[in-house]
Amino acid sequence: MENNNSNGNNADIELDRFKQILNNKISEKMNQIFPLHSMAYNNSVHYEIHCLRWVLGKTNQRIQMQIQISQVKDIIQKEINYLNGKMTTKSINKEKRDMFIIYTETLSWVLYVIHSIKEKGLHWKLTI
Repeated sequence: MENNNSNGNNADIELDRFKQILNNKISEKMNQIFPLHSMAYNNSVHYEIHCLRWVLGKTNQRIQMQIQISQVKDIIQKEINYLNGKMTTKSINKEKRDMFIIYTETLSWVLYVIHSIKEKGLHWKLTI
């Protein structure tokens, strides 16, 4: 029984570490937005922030049911597949295509973070 509890605590710690990394990345991205930058650059940074906040929202969505990092990974992979499908099967304008590409790249980075936390352990440090 203790083993399950420690696994549950470890899952909570993994999710907390994951949220911390996402919040740090959001803060970093917010500091990259400047009025003197091009509108295209600032828009792409806004898309990244929006996407990272979406992921954070998914981790907080089910407060009663504790979500695990592996479930977040599945949600993100489904979203990447959905975006890739939209880009290849639908006729979309350039702005929306660019947004989908940025979202896909950001979500791929999030998958990398999840994989690193799972494989390299909780003490792994991400250099942003």
